[in-house]
Amino acid sequence: MNELRHVLLGDVWYEIYLRLYGVLALSHILIQYAAAILYTRRRKAWLNDVEAEEATGRKSRPREAIAGLVPAYQEDLEAMRLTLEGAANQIYDGPLVTVVVDDGSYLKDIAQYEKLVLAPPKAVARRRFLWRKPKPAVDYAAKLRELRGKRRALLALCQRYARWYPDRIVFIASEKNQGKRFAHKHAHTWARENFDGFVRRHYPKWVSLRTREGNLTPQTRITVFGYLTVDSDTLADPYACLHLTRALVEQGCGAATGYVDIGNNTENWLTRMVDWRYWSAFHVERAAQSQFRSVMCCSGPLSMYRGSVLDDERLGLMDLYTHQTFLGVLCTFGDDRRMTNLFLKHGLSVLFVPEATCLTYAPTTVSGYKKQQTRWNMSFYREMLWSLRELFVRNVYTSYDMIMQFILPFLLIGSLGITVYLVAFGHQWIMAVWYVATVIGIGLLRSVYGAVVRREPAYLLFSLYGFVYLWLLTVRFRAIYKLFFQRDTGWQTRAAV
Repeated sequence: MNELRHVLLGDVWYEIYLRLYGVLALSHILIQYAAAILYTRRRKAWLNDVEAEEATGRKSRPREAIAGLVPAYQEDLEAMRLTLEGAANQIYDGPLVTVVVDDGSYLKDIAQYEKLVLAPPKAVARRRFLWRKPKPAVDYAAKLRELRGKRRALLALCQRYARWYPDRIVFIASEKNQGKRFAHKHAHTWARENFDGFVRRHYPKWVSLRTREGNLTPQTRITVFGYLTVDSDTLADPYACLHLTRALVEQGCGAATGYVDIGNNTENWLTRMVDWRYWSAFHVERAAQSQFRSVMCCSGPLSMYRGSVLDDERLGLMDLYTHQTFLGVLCTFGDDRRMTNLFLKHGLSVLFVPEATCLTYAPTTVSGYKKQQTRWNMSFYREMLWSLRELFVRNVYTSYDMIMQFILPFLLIGSLGITVYLVAFGHQWIMAVWYVATVIGIGLLRSVYGAVVRREPAYLLFSLYGFVYLWLLTVRFRAIYKLFFQRDTGWQTRAAV
């Protein structure tokens, strides 16, 4: 019996299992590296040729009409200011208007505290322990004044920038909180209805040039060529719009996404680790997917979608986007993955544009990072279930990448469970050593490429992210649980107060 137990649960089968995981994980990483290197080299050569033609006058810079969509909700004032600065300071030759929509910031909380001020709840006597401090009395009137002040300050900031840059920024204050996707739709609806008049009024030179070129007549309605989506806590690079538009014009893709850099990467060890993870996610994973023109997630902070596709009423992508449901509940988070999937479903290519960059801010605490990763994993698995129905409709690499992203985390946690069992009941400590060595080895392989390309030896410390990844496996299970049993439809990004 002991020999049979050793065969079934001993080191032989464990080593086979661990080696299987190692082979799958290592081959996935190496294939990603090969595809990413090919795409990066090919794109650099293409970009050098295009910029040389533009410099010599053989080709003009893109000057198509662009509309930016910026949804905002209870945003920090400084972050909102930087977003507005980025929108106003874009270096772009064509019409560019950014529609900022405030999704009823603080209105729900203001209404709640107004009720509490009129009818404060009765104080409930609670048993106090020695180690528990008594809860301070809540001043509902002061909280109400604070919330009203925050809303006034946020609206005043956006209105001020709309006055300063009337040809670049339009501000809309919604009186109802509906979620990020409906804020996108609100901005999209404004652009569809008012874009022609706005461009003719604020960009007469562009209209005159287009008319002389024969591309525009007084009867022709000016439509949006591309919709630039930017989050309200993101500072876009001045050339971000130019680079993304160039990808849609020159490379014929349906959508494109830029690189999201971390503005507070030196604040602590967590932000530094997140910065390295972001770089890998874009310059390795999305670059590899771009080699096959099928990036699976256009990042919310900086992306562009082709206007003729998004405005097509026969496709109805905006309605599919805003009214998506899962198990009968309206979906709000995961907006970037959902829109990308809709474009891929209709056979449109999606590219990563590394020249288009922006700055955002990573969570500085473990609890904040956990909240962010829970939200992202919920959208990942929800959209993965939707994408699996078309697993073999797309190219071979995309199908392979989706399968690996789905099974590798579960293989890793399975090996962790077997390791714990063998160490606890079989006293086979060498298995723990093998497991730790495997995690570090895979992490080191992931970090070598970044250390070489970035010329940053400290990037080798990214190999320790493997242990953060192990912790994130618990977050994945929590996300799956919340996805099916605790279906919240809020923004899930910012607290009320």
